[in-house]
Amino acid sequence: MTTPVPTSIPRSTVIAFAAGFAGLMPMATDIYLIVMPAIARDFGASLAATHASMAAFALGFGVAHLFVGALADRYGRRPVAICGALLFLVATLAVTWAPTLELLTLCRFIQGLVIATCPIISRAIVRDAVPPDRAARVYALVNALAALSPLTAPFIGAAAASWGGWRAAMALLLVYGVVLLSAVVAWLPETRPKTAADAVPPTPLAAAREVLTHPRFLLGCSMAMLLYSALFTWISTSPFLMMDRLGFSQIDTAIVLGLGSLGYMGGSLASARLAGRHSPERVVALGAPLMLAGAIGCLVALSRDNPGPIGTVLMAFPFYIGLGFTHANAIQIVMRPFPHMAGQASAWLGLMQQVGGVVVSLIAVQLGAGYAAIGVMIACCVALLLVSAVLPRFLPDTKAAL
Repeated sequence: MTTPVPTSIPRSTVIAFAAGFAGLMPMATDIYLIVMPAIARDFGASLAATHASMAAFALGFGVAHLFVGALADRYGRRPVAICGALLFLVATLAVTWAPTLELLTLCRFIQGLVIATCPIISRAIVRDAVPPDRAARVYALVNALAALSPLTAPFIGAAAASWGGWRAAMALLLVYGVVLLSAVVAWLPETRPKTAADAVPPTPLAAAREVLTHPRFLLGCSMAMLLYSALFTWISTSPFLMMDRLGFSQIDTAIVLGLGSLGYMGGSLASARLAGRHSPERVVALGAPLMLAGAIGCLVALSRDNPGPIGTVLMAFPFYIGLGFTHANAIQIVMRPFPHMAGQASAWLGLMQQVGGVVVSLIAVQLGAGYAAIGVMIACCVALLLVSAVLPRFLPDTKAAL
């Protein structure tokens, strides 16, 4: 098999577009999280019923990974990105219009389907255009820039909701979609290497067989599933925990979710500095204990009568820092062995971590937004700590294998 050579595209262009694609998902998620309690009140629905719309979004996001990666490998990154951005605008209009919770849930499923294009293309263009020995650093820089979305989204969502309700907050996503689509059409070149474009991409079944049996995919994917399960449990339950149990306002909740993203950004930047000196597996092992410490901090915040938004941020901050350490490096572990089908490797990673996150968060929601949900989050962090400490020892030496 001929290994595709990275394409000659300016590094700044790759990072800018990869971050733009990566930022749409957290923007759409965090704005929705801020307005979820308002949606529940508007439709007279329970926590579990309202969370179903969030789960539908995540399910659609996961299902799309079964075919979006194959399309990106066969037809190229640019046309798939353009189609995805166009369909996202249509789906977002439908979300802002939905007159019932049932229709909102359906529209969120469709929105999740089309938004899946973004992280798949984000990871693929980095794998296409960046040499493998520098990719972990670039993934970390992309994540740091993409963290601007969850940093600003809660405040933007809360401000828009206070002015025009939850529908106005969701309509703000149209602005992001229009800017992204315009930039892709105007400036994004095709990044798929010519040697990969000339070859026949593996069929989805053949790609699945290759990816799902590769030891480094299994290692990186297990790490990504666990960190994503912990994150998704937190973001799915924390708005209800903070607003309903701790008495926080929408702005207070936005402060916790937004400022927490600074920790993720800082962890990603620190990870970028470590990328050239340590293996991705080693950096994940450094980040996992931080995630566990932050998850325990969330439990401490819940046990206090009135921790306040700043106190809650400070106790949860190590979780976000550790997340920044681990996320980019788990992606690099997964993506590096698959230059010939970066789209499908990216898609399988997204699908597996999404399924893990949805299943675990649904369990947490059924247990309630309290001690049990935080306990699920802690369990995921403990499992990540064990995986990062034990499993790499059973694989060949990282540098020799790559």
